Amino acid sequence: MKKSKPSLPNPDLLIFLLPADFHGYYPKYSENLAQQKSRMTWAILKAQTHNRGGRVMIKDLDPTSRPSINFHYYQDGTGPAGQAYNGDKSAEIDDLEAVVSGIEYVRNMVTDANNVVNVVDRLDVIQGLLSRNKETYYAEVHPGPDVQTRDDVREWVRTHSWGHHACGTCMMGREDDPMAVVDSKFNVIGTKGLRIVDASIFPRI
Repeated sequence: MKKSKPSLPNPDLLIFLLPADFHGYYPKYSENLAQQKSRMTWAILKAQTHNRGGRVMIKDLDPTSRPSINFHYYQDGTGPAGQAYNGDKSAEIDDLEAVVSGIEYVRNMVTDANNVVNVVDRLDVIQGLLSRNKETYYAEVHPGPDVQTRDDVREWVRTHSWGHHACGTCMMGREDDPMAVVDSKFNVIGTKGLRIVDASIFPRI
């Protein structure tokens, strides 16, 4: 767990290492995890998202039809500065900057680890045990060596990041709150005989 900014009250990034070539979930994805045995994956997960732009819309009157779901990630889904993080009015308070900071953190950590290996490799005591001739013992696959500036990383995140365990909120609140969906008795505001009784009624998930 890590804070993308020191000023945050709680960590908002979960970063961990997988000993596998993981590109996401798709049919038979597990069969491909170990195809590249020399690869590992750093997973950077954004917690405590501030995206409030996502929408789930009914497409037609057929109850079996799948709804239209648009997360509105990054470009248009993040709340305005000053609303998030208890009034912190910093210029770049959003999910995109947090993920970019996570990538930069991992890159720095891997570079530091490589530098340590370089020093150890030069010790005469173990030089004969390690048949290494390279100065770098890793290669970044994604985002890749061509994605270096913060603007480049931002664009890569916008284009390639994904998520699962998606959830929305039908938040409980006052009837005069435009974001409220249910009242304190779980009744859907503006309807009769309809309640929502799952975790979506939490104002923040």
